[in-house]
Amino acid sequence: NELMGQINFETGKIKQSLPYYRKAISLKPASPTLAINAAHALIEAGDAISLAEAVHLLESVVEKSQEYPMAWHFLAVVYGKQNDMGKLAWCLSEKALLAGDIQLGISQAKRALKILPEKSVQRMRVQDILNTQINIKEKGSPHENQQISSSSFGCPHTACH
Repeated sequence: NELMGQINFETGKIKQSLPYYRKAISLKPASPTLAINAAHALIEAGDAISLAEAVHLLESVVEKSQEYPMAWHFLAVVYGKQNDMGKLAWCLSEKALLAGDIQLGISQAKRALKILPEKSVQRMRVQDILNTQINIKEKGSPHENQQISSSSFGCPHTACH
């Protein structure tokens, strides 16, 4: 099912890929890579229901582990399509920090802080990000300017690289 979903997706048959991805997820609900790939197809489908389903899948991935940059990337894409600029900036901050781009991560976190509603979970996370980065800067970190290429993010879709 996953393979058929991927084949349909990569040959431009986005809508036809969705049932295969949904079936694959029902068989392997704990697979973050599968959820990310399915979410990518749902985002490309572009309708409101598919976008909501993509958010659900991606949020489940980052709730279990925040170490999937492509999950953050695709969440940012969905929030952008939904015109939710605060959550978009938060996701871009998370992705940038995972990629080792501290400057961009802080910049996006500051942007998110200006937009996100007071007392929202996302705003509290952004404040944590900024406080953590301030503490790291004060103590100094040898990995502060480390960069990781986007090809290492683990998305098998050729369109992502």
